Amino acid sequence: MKANKNSFIFKISLLSIGLMSALAQAVSGVFPLMYKAFPNISKSAIEMLGTIPNFGMIAGLILGPFLIKLTSKKTTIMIGLIGTLICGTFPIYGHSYTLILISRLLYGVFNGFFGALAISIVADYYTGHERATMLGFENALGSIGSGVCSLVLGSLMAFGWHAAFSIYLLPIIAIVLFGLFVPNTKNDVVQETVTTTENNSSSKKAKVPKEVILIAAIQLIFFIILVPMSYKLPQLVVSEGIGTAGDASAVYALFTLVGIPVSMIYGWLHKKLGFGLYVVALISLIVGDIIIATTHSLPVLYIAGVINGFGFGTAVPFANNWVSDAANQNAIDIATTISMLTTNIGVFLSPIIMNAVSGGSPRLVMFIAAGGFAVLAILVAFIGVWKKKQQN
Repeated sequence: MKANKNSFIFKISLLSIGLMSALAQAVSGVFPLMYKAFPNISKSAIEMLGTIPNFGMIAGLILGPFLIKLTSKKTTIMIGLIGTLICGTFPIYGHSYTLILISRLLYGVFNGFFGALAISIVADYYTGHERATMLGFENALGSIGSGVCSLVLGSLMAFGWHAAFSIYLLPIIAIVLFGLFVPNTKNDVVQETVTTTENNSSSKKAKVPKEVILIAAIQLIFFIILVPMSYKLPQLVVSEGIGTAGDASAVYALFTLVGIPVSMIYGWLHKKLGFGLYVVALISLIVGDIIIATTHSLPVLYIAGVINGFGFGTAVPFANNWVSDAANQNAIDIATTISMLTTNIGVFLSPIIMNAVSGGSPRLVMFIAAGGFAVLAILVAFIGVWKKKQQN
């Protein structure tokens, strides 16, 4: 099938897999109901249902390249999408905590098959400012998927925690679009990039620059301190009487939905602010987390959700684009895989580390997260200054 990379249907189909990029934690709002449904299971074990998919993604990211060699990028993505649909919806009818935990783990494995490819396949077709814009749009779709699911979750919880997992029917959209409109091989890659790669590096093995390792390390820390927004917010809202589990889900939905307009203008923001955009994003997350850690007002939590949503909506596509820019064309796949590996390790380790250093206190967790973002902001600012000097 011949593809026109400039057509709307091709672009939306290519980016549709981004809908699943942030769904693992979208179900966190249902945890208070599951605490009651599984009285013999600890709260931290229930919270693991939101993060264990990221442990599975590590295995999926490692196995994905081998599956690509055996089949193709498109086939690997399709296997991943179908697998996430089957495993994601298992808790709708599953009653055993152990089996649900396994299904969540396998959900992550299948998600890992297309996790890194969601970024690298964009780099296959687009470069420069156009690639930055497309990655912004992809993050916007991730925010749409997570935000809409978090909103729907609040309504589904009225029918019980089983029904809440119906949000994992979402992959059907990507299965149809990606399956019908994206070719099995890339046909319209920017020719200048291909020519340069073939002339200068076709005989070389893919070498990952040290800068990619640095980005991966930053992503590891970033997601360890970001994810408490999903699994500690419901506990904070319910345990302190600020609101209900549905209210917490609505705040998280706002957090992700704000990323939609932000991601839509990401390309413009990146062009105007350059590396400074990442620093602004981190400062937004510092402010948002401090507000969450100190407020007793539900409306103020909504404001914090908006502020954090801006930070998240700009930081994630910036990091993805930074990886693509730092890697050589023939190393983009492995570079994005490394970045995704550390991202998912960070998400998986987050509740373990953050609960250990905070004693499980949701307010203290948010204070610690704000401090972590402050350290990252200083580090990134220094990197930005250094990169500017290197360019001059």
